[in-house]
Amino acid sequence: MKIEKFLDLNIGYLEKPGEINQADNLDLVLLEQNIPGLFWKANKIIWRLDINPQYPFGHLDRKKRKKLFHNAKQADKLGIKVVLENDLKQESFIKWFEIYQKQTEEKSLGRLAISQKWLAERQEKGEKVGGILVYQGDNMLGGLLFKKFLKKNRLSVSYRAYIRKNGLELGIGGLLEYYLLYFISGMGFKTITRGRDTNLYGHHLSPGLFHFKRSYGFFPWINPEFEDIEISSCAFISFDKFPHDNILFLTGEQLDLTLHIIYRDQLPDIKLYEAVSIKKVEIYTRREILDKHSQIIRSW
Repeated sequence: MKIEKFLDLNIGYLEKPGEINQADNLDLVLLEQNIPGLFWKANKIIWRLDINPQYPFGHLDRKKRKKLFHNAKQADKLGIKVVLENDLKQESFIKWFEIYQKQTEEKSLGRLAISQKWLAERQEKGEKVGGILVYQGDNMLGGLLFKKFLKKNRLSVSYRAYIRKNGLELGIGGLLEYYLLYFISGMGFKTITRGRDTNLYGHHLSPGLFHFKRSYGFFPWINPEFEDIEISSCAFISFDKFPHDNILFLTGEQLDLTLHIIYRDQLPDIKLYEAVSIKKVEIYTRREILDKHSQIIRSW
């Protein structure tokens, strides 16, 4: 068995069922085989939104649209401006990266997913990278970076980072969501995707992130043909390092997905996580999963 560390999690990797050594203090075990009773799940998911460029806010309900428009007006009164850089400049990226680095360091399980070389590396590969950047005077307050896939008529949001700002109902984050939709109407893209999340919320990714993305109309999407998408059987050994009350992940493919929720004490509100691609929801207690998975592992 190969053991790797992901942040503070100890993960064991097996090609087939085999003996687990308790001394390894594992939190998760992943197997290449599809084992009955375990979760056959992808390692990553993509969030997707299909829109009509002529009506970029049309997928949102009236209440959400009203809040977004109001947040944008509040920003304008505070002298906050939002700029689209269709081709992101290196100097803009460096300013943004400083905010991203600081924001990441403030998280208990934060980790830098990119370095200062990211933009140059993308440009060397011929990738089209842009940014939606927020300023108050000459000070950058944050922004989001995106890639343009012209042949696929798709814009992919890669990273977001911003400073917390008082006086805005939805904050800089809400402002970025407004202008993402506002600017895309002039670009003509019909699909927006949001990078790739680890298919496991409740550890370094919070369930709130899941709720945030679906609240703006995005839905989870698992395409096994995508690069870096791997599917394996997942067994939970310990939940001690999962700080959130709810643990969420998805199984299935494409737009036919099952959402699994493992909760600590209180039943979760399923409505927070509903999305068009989620056809079924399964809910478990932590004890239920630990007992079931330990029994399967003992049988090996």
